Amino acid sequence: MARRRLLLLALGALLLAGCASTQRRGERALSAGQYNDAIHLFQAVLAEAPDRLDARLGLGIALYKVGAWPDAALTLDEVLARAPSERPALLYRGLVAIQQGEDAVADDRLTRFRDSTRLPRFAAQLERALRVLRGSGDVSADTREFIATSLEDVVRSAREIEEARLAVQGAYLMAYPPIYCVPTRRGWICL
Repeated sequence: MARRRLLLLALGALLLAGCASTQRRGERALSAGQYNDAIHLFQAVLAEAPDRLDARLGLGIALYKVGAWPDAALTLDEVLARAPSERPALLYRGLVAIQQGEDAVADDRLTRFRDSTRLPRFAAQLERALRVLRGSGDVSADTREFIATSLEDVVRSAREIEEARLAVQGAYLMAYPPIYCVPTRRGWICL
């Protein structure tokens, strides 16, 4: 009985390890712009572990990227039902809504995304985009695509700037490590 239980635990660990590596491959495919591959990889993860929120989010973003907006909307809504403040899900669900002409949904999701971040350029760009969407009765598909792409680009730029800032900060700390001093009975010891 104990041997069987150990075997089941080992099998479960192998399955989870397989899902984790498939998840990583899906994330790499998504980052590399290989959206169809990412879709298949995330679907494979979800077939093994349907509760994986990260795989469902990756699938929703990949579906958005290939223009499968109804499927992306459904997938991202599932993520937001379980994690209402998941920022990437809010962003991409708002972008899907722009593409589909669901301006009230776009306004809600993107405003919630804006309120959960500190991206002043995104806030300004969002306000301009919402004015366009609210102001004219009929917004062309090309204009909607331009608005969605520009909002996504602002967020991507902000993320890249933050990553560069952290890299510079890390390099500085490696070159000039901080000194920590601790008081002792005999004086201070600096590390």
